[in-house]
Amino acid sequence: MTETIIKRDGRKRTESVNVDAIYETVFTMLKRTGFDDVADSYAAYHLRRCREREKNSRLMRIYDDITNKKAADSDIKRENANINGDSAMGAMLRYGSEGAKEFNELFVLKPEHARAHHCGDIHIHDMDFLTLTTTCCQIDLIDLFRGGFSTGHGYLREPNDIISYSALACIAIQANQNDQHGGQSIVNFDYSMAEGVKKTFAKRYRDNMVRALELLCGMEDAKERYVSLFKEMANREIHPSLVQNEPFRAADSRALTSLGMDEPTIARLQAFAHKKAVEETDRATYQAYRNHAKAEVNANFEVSSSKFPNGANRPKFIFVHALSRLATDEPKDVANELRQLVKDYPKSDVSEMAGMIVKGIESGRTLGSGTFDVGSLWSRRSSQARQEADSISQGRALQPDRLV
Repeated sequence: MTETIIKRDGRKRTESVNVDAIYETVFTMLKRTGFDDVADSYAAYHLRRCREREKNSRLMRIYDDITNKKAADSDIKRENANINGDSAMGAMLRYGSEGAKEFNELFVLKPEHARAHHCGDIHIHDMDFLTLTTTCCQIDLIDLFRGGFSTGHGYLREPNDIISYSALACIAIQANQNDQHGGQSIVNFDYSMAEGVKKTFAKRYRDNMVRALELLCGMEDAKERYVSLFKEMANREIHPSLVQNEPFRAADSRALTSLGMDEPTIARLQAFAHKKAVEETDRATYQAYRNHAKAEVNANFEVSSSKFPNGANRPKFIFVHALSRLATDEPKDVANELRQLVKDYPKSDVSEMAGMIVKGIESGRTLGSGTFDVGSLWSRRSSQARQEADSISQGRALQPDRLV
């Protein structure tokens, strides 16, 4: 067989020959002479030997680049924009990354998949982490929070208000980045936080109804009796909402009737509880803004836009939402939102302040990068008013320009 292959090779002794050419000749001859099993075994052996040679060549060339070239001259050292490939730890990370890629391509992937990746027919993103963890997968907070979740070091129960929702969102991202490679992405953040807003509103409605029963109706055991009825409605999936829904209103009316309330009183109680709950949600939104919880502001703004487009507090939601964008958005975009606020709600108590900010932007003044603390303005005005009151009590007359 060997002599036959040599005779049929057809090359002159002086011509050079490589390993792949020899393989092609031997494999073809084995097939032609009926040694199919031997030919297949030889093909598998040749593939293994090729991969062994590859292990001893390509990876070493990559390591040579990492060692001896600057990042400006090496694509490999610039692969991750977040890492300085010229630093000691940056280079060490590249050694590990490229070694892991080579290992996965040679020993983990199927040969056809490795060949397709190597040839550029497909691209396996972040292949260095192929056997270690997931990469850049999105976090579904709605599903994660439902029933609680484990951080790996402890178990957290399902959150029940917007403050817990926003805090646990940070914990979830932190816990996930310890286990998952790549970016942390939450595509439904506003919708996830809206679940917390909904629960917060339900609690505020319940608490305000208890206060109303105690203050308006003199019911001393209102908390015990109404909370029990409220839980029964919740167990039947009947909940209050920012837009008063008929199933809850009817169930709540029956519950209040069982407590001895007549229809006019029930209407007053429900109106009071709903109004106060909405106002407290408004205050929670502003507090979240002052705490830099922009996601909560956005969530409440979306609820206001979809559920209360003509609500009494709508200008405030728009104003706070615009202010929350000061540090992240273009000044012209913030000005446009405030300008629309002034146009749509000219008599609102926040329109004058919104107009002042717009004029400042139009005159070229630079917006601050932090939050705009409306509360501090009221504090300064109150302090000024107290000073004027003191001057009057001491017999000092105000200047004409202060008599406004």
